Amino acid sequence: MATIEEIKNSLNNWAKMLENPEIAEEFEGYNKTMQFIFPDINLNLQLVFKEKTAKVVDGFNDTRK
Repeated sequence: MATIEEIKNSLNNWAKMLENPEIAEEFEGYNKTMQFIFPDINLNLQLVFKEKTAKVVDGFNDTRK
């Protein structure tokens, strides 16, 4: 089983791919959030894309109301 640190590192590596201008260009105008829930290790993360950037954020955003 992966550790919390390994999972965060993997998602951060995905986010860092947008540091490449050629890849970032493909994300122009892309504003989405991917949410990850790992109940077995009590971990909730978000991968937030905003324009040509991405970042990993702790927590879960429950938009259902």
